[in-house]
Amino acid sequence: MSASGSSREVVDGRARLLYRALSLLFRASPIACAGAVLTALLQGIAPNVITLAGARLIGLAPALARSSGARTAAIVALSTLAAALVVERTAATLAPVTFSYLSFRFSAALDRLRITGCCDLPGLEHFESPVLADRIESAGWSKSAPATVVSRSITLLRRITMLLGSLLIAARLGWWVVPAVSVGAVAVAVNDWRHAGRHASLQRRETGRLRFAAYHRELAADPRYAREIRLFSLGRWLAERQQRFWSEAMAPVFADMRRQLRENGVINGVRVAALLVPLVVAMARLRGGSLSTEDFTAVLLALRTASNGLFTLEGAPGQLRLATAFLPEVFTIADLPRRDPRLRAGGRPGPPPALQRGIRFEGVVFAYPGTARTILEGVDLLIPAGTSVALVGENGAGKSTLVKLMCRFYEPTDGRITLDGVDIREFDLSELRQRIAVIFQEFTRWPMSAADNVAVGWAGFGGPPDGHRTDRASGRPVAPPLEHAAALAGAGPFIDALPDGWDTVLSREFGGVDLSGGQWQRLALARLLVAREARATPVLILDEPTAALDVEVEAHLYRRFEELTRGATTLLISHRLSTVRMATCVAVLAEGRIVELGRHDDLIASGGRYAELFHLQARRFVERRADA
Repeated sequence: MSASGSSREVVDGRARLLYRALSLLFRASPIACAGAVLTALLQGIAPNVITLAGARLIGLAPALARSSGARTAAIVALSTLAAALVVERTAATLAPVTFSYLSFRFSAALDRLRITGCCDLPGLEHFESPVLADRIESAGWSKSAPATVVSRSITLLRRITMLLGSLLIAARLGWWVVPAVSVGAVAVAVNDWRHAGRHASLQRRETGRLRFAAYHRELAADPRYAREIRLFSLGRWLAERQQRFWSEAMAPVFADMRRQLRENGVINGVRVAALLVPLVVAMARLRGGSLSTEDFTAVLLALRTASNGLFTLEGAPGQLRLATAFLPEVFTIADLPRRDPRLRAGGRPGPPPALQRGIRFEGVVFAYPGTARTILEGVDLLIPAGTSVALVGENGAGKSTLVKLMCRFYEPTDGRITLDGVDIREFDLSELRQRIAVIFQEFTRWPMSAADNVAVGWAGFGGPPDGHRTDRASGRPVAPPLEHAAALAGAGPFIDALPDGWDTVLSREFGGVDLSGGQWQRLALARLLVAREARATPVLILDEPTAALDVEVEAHLYRRFEELTRGATTLLISHRLSTVRMATCVAVLAEGRIVELGRHDDLIASGGRYAELFHLQARRFVERRADA
C-alpha cells in the first residue's frame, strides 16, 4: 500500500472516530448538547460586539458635548455594549452547569458501551487473553475523556467564533495582520497535536506494563490480600514495585514531553516577536493620522482578544486528541461481540422444557485456546433424561471444563455435545443458557442483598415472577420462589436471622455483613433452584455443591436431593464421594476420558479407580474424626 493510501486510511479512521464520539455525545443528551453549543457561540460573539461597541464609544467621546447625533449614537453603542455584557454573563453562568451535565451523561454512555461490550461476549476466551485485559486497561484511561471532550470541543467552538471576529476587526490594519498573529499559535497547535498522538502511541505500547503497575496499586486496597500484605510487611515492597514498573513504562512519554517543551519554546519566541509588529504599526499610523482613534482602539482590543484566544486555542487540539486517544479501545470493546464473538450464537430455538432422551457427550476433545495441553481426550458420556450422573476424578482431570463446554463458554476442539440428539451449537445461545441452571465451583458472592443474591438466577430473564410478600425486617417485597428455594437449600434460617433479613447486604465493604463459606454455598444453591423454578430449566449442573458444607448440612442436602432434582437431567461434580452416592450412577474421569461408569455399589465392588478413591477418602475422614 502506498504512503498516500495509508495516510488516507489514518485520516478516515480519525474522522470515523470523531463522528462516532460526537454522535454518542449528542445522543447522551441532545438538549444539553444544543445548549452547550449555543452558550459557546454566544460567548464567542459577545466579546467582539463589546470590542466594537467600546471602540465606538471612545470614538464618539470628543463629539458628545456638541452633537445630538453623537449622543444618540453613543446611547445605541452603550445599549449594545450592555446587552452584549448581559448575554456574555448569562452564557458564562449557564455554561459550567451545561458542560458538567453533558460530561456526566457522556461518561454514562461510555460506561454503558464498556459494560454491554464485555457482557455481550458470548464466551470466555477473550477474558483469558491479555489482549482484552490490555484493551480494558487502556479504555479506562479514557475516563477523563467525557469532561475533556465536552470542555475542549466547546472551547474550540467558542474561541474560533471569537477569534474570527477579532481577526476581522484587527484586519482594519491590513490583511497581513491575520497570518502574523496566527502563525505562531497554529505552529504550537500542530506541534502539540503531533506530540499528543505520539504520547498516546507510546503509552499504548506499554499497556501491559502499566496494567501490571496498576495491579500492584490495587493489591494494596484489596481485602483478599490484606492479611498476607500485613503479615509479610509488603507495603513498601508493593509501592516500590508499582513506582518502578510505572516509571519504566512512562519514561519514553516523559522524554517526548521534554522534546515538545523545547520545540514550543522556540516557536513561542518567534510568536511574541510577530505579535509586536501589528502594535508598532498601529501606533505609527495613529501618530501619522492614517488611523482614527476608534479604529486604533478597536484594533488594540481585537489584538488583545485574539492573542488571549489563540493562547487558549492552541493547546485545545492536542488536549482533545490526547483525551480521545483511547476512545477507540472503548469502541473496540463495544464492537467485539459483533466483530469477534469467537462463538456462533446459533439460530434454532432452545431445547424443550423437559428432555426426552438426555444429554450426550460424543468424543469430546478440548484444549484451552493458546495452550498445547489437551484437557479432554475423547469424552463419551450419556446422561439419560430425568436421571443424575455424578462425575468424579482428580484435580485437573477436566470435570469443570465439561461444565464450561456444556454452557458453551468454549467450543469443543473436536466432538460434540447434544441435547435430545441436537448439537448444542445449533441452539440460540441465550435460549440454551436459559435452559441450564448451574452452581459453579467458584460461584459469585455478589456484594448485594440476600434477596438479590438469590434473585440473580432469573433477573436476566424477565425479572421476578408475580406474587410477593413483604420481608418482616426490611419491608421489602420478597417473591415466594426465593423463600421456597432458600428453604430447599437450607438457607432460610440464617437469612431470617440476618440483621435486615432478606434485605441485608452481604458485604462489609458496602456496610453489610459477611457469611461463612457454608452459608454462601447454600445461598448459591438457592440461586440455582430459583433459576430452575423461574426458567423451567430441564438441565441442572452442580459443580462441587457441598464443598464448603459441614456434615450435618450435607446430610440435609442428601435427604432432599431427589426433591431438588426431580424432573431434571442432572450432572453432579464433587470431590466428596459420599455426596456422589446421591446420583443415579457415577462416571470416573481420568486422563481426559471416562474410564469407569456405573452405580456406586457396583463400582465399589469392582475394586477399580473409584473404589480406591472412595476408600482413601473414607480412611482420611475416619482418621480426622479420631484425631478430633
